[in-house]
Amino acid sequence: MYRLYATKDINFRKELKKNTEFLDKEFPLWRDNPYIKYKFVRQNNGSNKKLWIVRQFYRFHMFPFFLFCYSTMINKFKVDIKW
Repeated sequence: MYRLYATKDINFRKELKKNTEFLDKEFPLWRDNPYIKYKFVRQNNGSNKKLWIVRQFYRFHMFPFFLFCYSTMINKFKVDIKW
């Protein structure tokens, strides 16, 4: 999704919707995965913490904002988070 966000000649919202539809169709349990819930993060000393944070942005419909911040961090500060 980051590469799609970085491409300025596409409709990102439309592509995000298509991506979500694909995940819903091919991986119906992806939204309810126990490994990306806070309980798992807390019980396992913060493993998957970054993934949980991104999930929260997605749940609150702030994923484009997250990608904007991530892109700015990479381009301006030359810092990249290894996922």
